Amino acid sequence: MCLWTRSRARRASRGFSLIEVMAALAILSAALVVVMQLFSSSLRTTLRNEDATISILHARSLLEEACAPGPDPTEFEGTITLDGGLEAMRSVVALEVEEGPMLYEISVTINRSTGGALRLECTRAFYDVQQ
Repeated sequence: MCLWTRSRARRASRGFSLIEVMAALAILSAALVVVMQLFSSSLRTTLRNEDATISILHARSLLEEACAPGPDPTEFEGTITLDGGLEAMRSVVALEVEEGPMLYEISVTINRSTGGALRLECTRAFYDVQQ
């Protein structure tokens, strides 16, 4: 084997230099930071969407309860404290009608402890059979 081939083989078997290892670690660290930021951001978005979904489900439930056929809608008016730091307020407003059934506008507002509110409304006809 000639001298040139031996020195080339010796250089190839020595491995990576310190600068190459440091550059690879720097690139790996930067990629890891980006992945962790994406994970953190997606976790925040998931929690925010979960809060919004729970608020919507509570609001729809309370609104359907007040809009369902049955007793006078004014019986459902008031403020309710829900799980998870949510506060619901149901309001019922009688609308002016000349004849026919009473019309009520029912609204449910959900206030979140983290800020923000959700409001749903419906209109319900109420026939008073006692009149």
